[in-house]
Formats: sequence, structure tokens, C-alpha cells
Amino acid sequence: MIPTIKADDFKIEDFRFPAPDSRISRQVEKIIQSVYREGDSALAAWTCRFDCPGFEISDIPFSKNKVNTNGISKKLLQSLQGASQNIRTFSKHQLPKSWQIKGNDGAIVGERILPIERVGIYIPGGKAPYASTVLMTAIPAAVAGVKEIVLVTPPANDKSIHPAILAAAEIAGVFEIYRAGGAQAIAALAYGTNTIKPVDKIVGPGNIYVQLAKKFVFGQVGIDSLAGPSEVVILADEFAKPEFVAWEILAQAEHDELAKSILVTDSSNLIEKIQTTLAEEIPKLERRGILKASLKTSGRIILVNSLEEGIKIVNKLAPEHVSVQTQNAEEVAGNIYNGGAVFVGSFSPVALGDYWAGPSHVLPTSRTARFASPLGVCEFLKRSSWIQYSESKIRREAEKIEILAEAEGLTAHAGSIKIRSRRSFHQ
Repeated sequence: MIPTIKADDFKIEDFRFPAPDSRISRQVEKIIQSVYREGDSALAAWTCRFDCPGFEISDIPFSKNKVNTNGISKKLLQSLQGASQNIRTFSKHQLPKSWQIKGNDGAIVGERILPIERVGIYIPGGKAPYASTVLMTAIPAAVAGVKEIVLVTPPANDKSIHPAILAAAEIAGVFEIYRAGGAQAIAALAYGTNTIKPVDKIVGPGNIYVQLAKKFVFGQVGIDSLAGPSEVVILADEFAKPEFVAWEILAQAEHDELAKSILVTDSSNLIEKIQTTLAEEIPKLERRGILKASLKTSGRIILVNSLEEGIKIVNKLAPEHVSVQTQNAEEVAGNIYNGGAVFVGSFSPVALGDYWAGPSHVLPTSRTARFASPLGVCEFLKRSSWIQYSESKIRREAEKIEILAEAEGLTAHAGSIKIRSRRSFHQ
């Protein structure tokens, strides 16, 4: 069912995602350039072509008066509200504070922590309404103090937006909503149109077109990350419950054909039981076609000689999600230092983090967990240094500063110090 390899045959290069097709890159650039030049007319034309026949410029904005929680069931509303409370509580604990060091000699240095003013959030359309992603992106922004949270999402064929997305937007405190998706939406957020004011940063998941568009506009705006297909690495031993591991694999593989589901284990017996469970369960599932393709092309089981060897492989893979289903799972998980989110123990499935626990499910993928972090409050904040010297302090330090400036050949820098230290100024 899932190809199995031994640890000796493990090569990290075999687990890289392929480079994007250059034809897609050229198409993305074409879309972005057209929106940059033509604004709303290009945005509407691309939306009409890709998402919604008959779409016009007047359809781009979605009236906030139509945003409510009436279009979904009471149970779904309660679940969204419960998840939002957990996300908000977690996010508040992430908030850093401004600080200063005040010397007795007239020097003050520190940092101001300030929210970004206007942020764009991309919510994918298509196969499912990602209401949870609205919460996972907009709530950390709101807790950070972002004044204007702007949501873009592709419209349905009838120009509608799924009521679950609208309900989540209302709960999270979204400021504006626009019907737009794909690279054209990213371009509109970055450069602005007559309808959509430009934002300062763009966050949120999306397909290859969205990710390449984010890469293209980076520098004009900030971005959170360049996310690839979703991935999980499960580290399990003989004490793991086979059915739990199997369903973790299925939960990941059902995303799409490129989703990576990888099991790292030192137990041949566990592998046999999991393969059997997968073979029994996949035919019963709605997305069985995607599951079979995903597990065949992107799934792997890596049989290691020891749990210690397995830990090393997990850290090399640096995946988006790590599920630790072993004896003494908390101790084992403490040795995982490359992972976007680590799910500890048999009763902490990845879906817990996808929907409910509190940390954002927008995570680093494609081995970027080696250097990147999950989306959180800090993604919506900026740091500004605070430097303040008194006249007496600058006079005392002037000569040392001048020496540093002159050593670099920057005499005007040195002069800006001298002019303050050689004369007395009184207000």
C-alpha cells in the first residue's frame, strides 16, 4: 500500500518537492503584471476566467452588511466559537512587550513592538470551505492589534462565498472581504486597485499559483512563508496503536496527491498491521482515489534500526507536522527540534491542531522548519529600535564614535557626531 524503505536507503534529496514548472511561473508573472497595470478590470477578468463566469468589477467587494453567522448550523457555529476561544487564548500568550534600558548617564535604548497596520489574508477556495484557516490567520492578527484585516477568497460560480467562511470572518474580526483568488488576488493585495487598497503583508496558504505570486510580490509587501503541499512524519514504535497511526496517515493523504505521509518506525510488526488497516479502510472513504494516488507517489514508510536513528531522520526531514506515537512520547518529542508542530502522544492527532488546540495550523513546509516558525502573533508585529541620548551622554561618547566612522571613511558620519559634541546647545 505504502512503499517501504530501510534507513540505509534513506536519502533526503528523495523527499524534496519538485521545482515549479517554468510555464506556471511565467503565467503567474503575466497575471501579476496585468493586475499591476490594469487594476480592477484585470482582476475581474481573471476571476471570470478561472472561478466565476460573468464576474464583473462590481462583484469584487463583499458587503460587510452581509457578513453574519446565520448561514451555518448552530453546532458548526458553536465549534467555530470554541476554536476561536482557544486560538485567542494561545495568541495572547505569544504577545511580546516593548522594552527600554534607561541608563543613569542619559542613554535610553530599547524596542517598540508595533502592529502592522493592514494585512491581507488569503483563504483558498475549491474543494472545501476553509473556515478554520480564517480563524487561524485572522485571530492572531487581531490579537496583535492589526487595525485592518482584509480577507480574499475565490468566489463560487454563483459569486457567493461559503457561509462558513463568512461566519468565521465575523467571529475573527475581519475588516474587509473581497471575492478574488489565485495570483490575481495576491497582486491586488500587494499593489492595490481602485477597489482594494494595498496591504502591508500577505499571509495564508494556497496552491502553487498563490505561492509563486507571494514570492513575486515579496519586497513590495511582507509575506508569511512559501508553503508547499501538506506533510506529516509519524515517529512510532512497537507500543503505538496501529489503527491510530493508520488514520493519521489517511488524514494527511486525503489533502491531495502531493501530500506527504511518512511513517518512521523500528517495528516491522507495526508496519504490517498498518498496511493491513489502510487496505481495509481506503475503499470505504470518499476520497479513496486521492488517497491511493497520494500514498503511492508521496507516502513512505522508513524502517529504522532504532528509535534514536528515527529521531535523526525526522530532524532531517524537518516536516510541517510531527506525530510522536511512542512509549515515553514526551521524552522522545523533546529530541525533535525540526518540526512546524509536534503532536505528542497517541491522543494528540494532527487534526487537533488543524482545528481546535490553539496554535495556528499555518506551518512551515518543505523542510523549512529548519529555520522557519508557525504563523503566530509575531508575524503581525514589527520591531522598531528606540535610541535616545542626552547632550552630556553624546559628548562623553563622541570621540569613540568618531574613530569608528573615520575608520570606515565616512567623514560626514563623524561630522554629525562632532557638531553635537563640540558646541553647547540650550533650549
